Amino acid sequence: AQFRYIQRLLLVHGRWNYRRAAKFTLYSFWKNSVLVMLMFYYNFISGNTGTSLFENWVRASYNIILAAPIISVGIFDRDVEAKDAIEHPELYDTGRRGMDLNTMKLVETLLSSMVHSVVMMVMMALALPHFTEDGVGDYYTFGTAIFVWLVITMNYRVAFLTTTWNILVITGLAISFGLLLLFLGIYCFVQWGIQSFSPWMYFVPAKMVMVPVFWIGCFVAPALATVIDIFKAYLLLEFAPDL
Repeated sequence: AQFRYIQRLLLVHGRWNYRRAAKFTLYSFWKNSVLVMLMFYYNFISGNTGTSLFENWVRASYNIILAAPIISVGIFDRDVEAKDAIEHPELYDTGRRGMDLNTMKLVETLLSSMVHSVVMMVMMALALPHFTEDGVGDYYTFGTAIFVWLVITMNYRVAFLTTTWNILVITGLAISFGLLLLFLGIYCFVQWGIQSFSPWMYFVPAKMVMVPVFWIGCFVAPALATVIDIFKAYLLLEFAPDL
């Protein structure tokens, strides 16, 4: 009787939890790699001045804003139905052999983050002259626009990784975008608190949304990420399929 549920515990919940943990870990590594690489590339664009692409508090909000979606996936995602996992016990080999979280997966994730960050860097370099032409060439506005593109792309990535769509995953994505708007609204528009934070960020989002290229980037950034991820998924499915 003590081992009554051990088959379901291992074959179903063991696989689910392993794959969830792998997705959570690799995504967290990926999103922070993209952020750091963009800041590294910007150092060359700014003439090696050491200026950060993102304002300090904006950068500090990154992981907080992006937490809810991947936590939702890490708790509720199911790549196979329980019935299928029990009927096909060989699926448990994925976790037993460490196929989803190993050194090669980390290298693959790092290379993926490099490709995505290079694409974002090209967009960043192409967008910079347009911000200057529209009279909002300060780097706070420019950096905040890139940050918004980055958040949109990161949340797209969570959507791409999601197998089980439910109200909780959708709520996680909604919370992320809601936190972004709330943070920018409080940090950049509330006068009573601006002196406690950064006066130079006052009304930055209002200037940012006046630049047409900002809205173009909101669609182009996740679209390019989609193309990259679909191509990568095709190559892996064709040449290195897993269980």
